[in-house]
Amino acid sequence: AGAHDPDLLPVQNGIRTGNDLLTYSLPMGASIQPPGAELDRSGWTVKAASNAAGDEAANAVDGDLGTRWRSANKVKSGDWFQVDFGSPTTFDKIVMDNTAKNAFDSLAKYQVYVSDDGVNWGSAVADGSGDLKKVSITMAPQTARYVRIVASAASFFFRWSIGDLKIYGGSTGSTRSRP
Repeated sequence: AGAHDPDLLPVQNGIRTGNDLLTYSLPMGASIQPPGAELDRSGWTVKAASNAAGDEAANAVDGDLGTRWRSANKVKSGDWFQVDFGSPTTFDKIVMDNTAKNAFDSLAKYQVYVSDDGVNWGSAVADGSGDLKKVSITMAPQTARYVRIVASAASFFFRWSIGDLKIYGGSTGSTRSRP
């Protein structure tokens, strides 16, 4: 067993499963690729703590990487972007893609919360450090109607943009086929 430096905890990605916390770091450019299909966005309603003129929240889920949602101001702790699936949905991965617009419109740190009613959010189910261009957030499978991504630190970048938001999931457990 190796030693763990608690000073590194804030810069590692974290996934909560019940009372357990798993932290991990990945080599530059690597990502975890869990099984699961991209969820259909047609019934989603999205909103954000703020948006810049012309860069509405709906642009993040329109399937066009050339449009974007963009926060009205420089990112501060507590800013959020929220998806209402319309009904309880199981998911385990969120991808925020900003490769077509200003890559510096990024989060420094984030937390992910889920809710069944859009009011009570509980504890974060995932947290980690943002990245330029694309942020992939992998977590234990969650079933909820709402998911909210929250900036957990002020950004040293500019604003927060999402050109395309995809969420993956579906059935969980042993029903998934693995190659």
